[in-house]
Amino acid sequence: MKNKRLILSLLFLMVFLVIVATVTYIIVKIGRSYVEEVSKINLFEDYRPPIRTKIYARDGTLIATFATENREIVHLSEIPKYLKEAIIAIEDTDFYKHKGVNIKGIIRAFKENLIAGKIKQGGSTITQQLARALFLSPEKSIERKIKELILAIKLENNFTKSQILEMYLNQVYFGHGAYGVKMAAKLFFNKELKDLTLAECALIAGMPKAPSKYSPFRNLDMAIKRRNIVLDRMVSAHFITPEEAQKAKKEPVHLAPPSSSSVKLAPYFVEYIRQYLEKKYGKELLYKGGLKVITTLDVDYQKYAEAAIKKGLLELKKRQGYIRRVFDKVDEVSREDLKIGEIYKVKIIKVKDNSFIVSLAGDRIEINPKKEGWKLTDKFNDLFKEGDIVKIQILDIKENDGKSSIKAQLFQEPEVEGALFSTEAQTGAIVAWVGGYDFKRSQFNRVYQSRRQPGSAFKPFIYTAALDIGYKPSDIIYDTPIVKEKKSLTEEELEKLLKEKTLKEIEREYIWKPMNYSRKFYGATTLRIGLEKSRNIVTIKLLDRIGPSTAIKYARLMGIKSKLDPYLSLALGSSGVTLMEITSAYSVFANNGDLIVPFGIYTVYDRDNNILEQNVPKRINAIHREVAFQMNSILQGVIQRGTGVRAKVLNRPLAGKTGTTNDYHDAWFIGFSKQILTGVWVGFDELKTLGGRETGSRAALPIWIYYMKEVHKNLPKLDFTPPEGLVKVLIDRYTGYKATPYCPQTIYEYFIEGTEPILYCPLHQQKQQTQQKQSNIYNGQIM
Repeated sequence: MKNKRLILSLLFLMVFLVIVATVTYIIVKIGRSYVEEVSKINLFEDYRPPIRTKIYARDGTLIATFATENREIVHLSEIPKYLKEAIIAIEDTDFYKHKGVNIKGIIRAFKENLIAGKIKQGGSTITQQLARALFLSPEKSIERKIKELILAIKLENNFTKSQILEMYLNQVYFGHGAYGVKMAAKLFFNKELKDLTLAECALIAGMPKAPSKYSPFRNLDMAIKRRNIVLDRMVSAHFITPEEAQKAKKEPVHLAPPSSSSVKLAPYFVEYIRQYLEKKYGKELLYKGGLKVITTLDVDYQKYAEAAIKKGLLELKKRQGYIRRVFDKVDEVSREDLKIGEIYKVKIIKVKDNSFIVSLAGDRIEINPKKEGWKLTDKFNDLFKEGDIVKIQILDIKENDGKSSIKAQLFQEPEVEGALFSTEAQTGAIVAWVGGYDFKRSQFNRVYQSRRQPGSAFKPFIYTAALDIGYKPSDIIYDTPIVKEKKSLTEEELEKLLKEKTLKEIEREYIWKPMNYSRKFYGATTLRIGLEKSRNIVTIKLLDRIGPSTAIKYARLMGIKSKLDPYLSLALGSSGVTLMEITSAYSVFANNGDLIVPFGIYTVYDRDNNILEQNVPKRINAIHREVAFQMNSILQGVIQRGTGVRAKVLNRPLAGKTGTTNDYHDAWFIGFSKQILTGVWVGFDELKTLGGRETGSRAALPIWIYYMKEVHKNLPKLDFTPPEGLVKVLIDRYTGYKATPYCPQTIYEYFIEGTEPILYCPLHQQKQQTQQKQSNIYNGQIM
């Protein structure tokens, strides 16, 4: 036995001496070529590891982060004593005794590995691990180990133990993208460092050795075993008592729910901000530089906007019709976990004549699609069958005598898309942004990446141009049929075409006969009524008089940058624009002629809290203030008497305009109060009809109303104030003349001083004249 031990000892000594000689040789050889790499140690004097960029809402709410390494730097004093001790106990018990390299530890690890016949222990100190994490690759080689030793010694000569430990605790990787102890505490327990228990500190400390293996999310049993080893090591190191360790081992593990995304709110807005930051500051600074970005987003307004889009598009889906769809399995959920507004897959257990019963969390819920407003695309019994799995949305959960009753509605995800863009009317600060129904479904940002025909929402730019060159809101244009040649034909060409097509087919192809939405004509019409009722013919004739190039010039002044075709079809909004640009252009009407440039960022700070960028409201005078207010007044009329009359329910000063394109491909509403400017678009991404009569007032305006109602709950009612230079005159609504006491319908109209009417209404000079002469002038609507 003694001889065996002696032989093993001699063998170990020989191997050790060979290794020492080899290492010495390598150190000398490598050391000469390693001067440049060792010089990197100077970078530690300004320790700046990659840290995440944080995006905040205007109230300081964190809404997103961007990082390659999800890290936040903390001072050593902010790290709990137990966590520091746990790390030292499991990773480097002699941390405060060695000078970067623990010879005893290396010999001990070598001996253990030799006996085991494999690499079982590393023997690296915390200082060596830090050097490796910052400067070296993870490859296992003698050369890398030598470099690690040199850097560790250099570190110890340049920094205190406290500084090294602080750098290590901020640098080390804990798995699932979390770097540093602060992010580990957030990730696994959703706690601040100061709130961690001894058991939680031990669990975190056990992870750096093998983050994937000891992840409590992936293997809780292994994580607990590792935690208990850490606690035992803390006892051996005299950091805690055996009693404290036993108590900590009995503590249950309460993990935070794994997070699937760093973006929790306003994903379309956040992506817009991310693209802006990357373009301006570059990927390196965005993902590693620790920027702090204070945006203009209002958290409450954003929630209102997202809810409004969801509600409005679901209502539209109900009108479009329920399509039979069956899912594979139900959602297993307890009654305690049910949430109002959430959507669950449930099984139909019984079908009646016009309703069916589903089971959820042990409760039976009756669903009546027709009462909920659903249009059925097939016979009821063909759409809903016993055993089918369908989706429902929880509307309410009530407790009665200890029992809960669930109220729910049938749910089917809308195929149609929608977008909402909202700013402070006076500053341009973006307060809400929804770029589509669901960011997970589609990342295409319909606020600024999609150009769609605005329909009648473009008309205000044409009327603005007309008023600015001398027209008045009371001027008359005759709403009578228009026939325009799309392309001229010779007699020979016409004769040839008649052999191939009918006359109606030729007319459709070569003759333009625009119509009003109502398919009627209304004769003499003031410009005000033309826009309030969105009369196509009046707008086309007005554009024909002022010229498309003039209208385009004014649209450009007001912020429209998209390509605009100089044809009369421009009057019907035939050229595509983005929701962002057309909504912002309406700011001119809300601000007496000033275009308010929208912006999404207040301030960008670097990691040292230096200001890199600061934005303030930017106003550009676009048109005369008097003309802007005349348009403001007419757009108020759109809501008071015209196509936007549904918005009267909000009972406050508002102005806006509907828009609908041919075949109901697009539905719009752009409108504003004194405080908030908001645009809404609804449509399919491909050119596909929304359905008959799905106009701007029916498909888009309700979403606008839902949002604006919530936004204005705590805002005062503010009137729009006319600027100096305008004269307010009572006129006859239909003739545009100064009103007499006998005019049946009158309105106060604003005129630029010196242009107001002098003559009184010739149709209503005497009492015996009746209203019948004008009874048919002001009927019908267009959206």
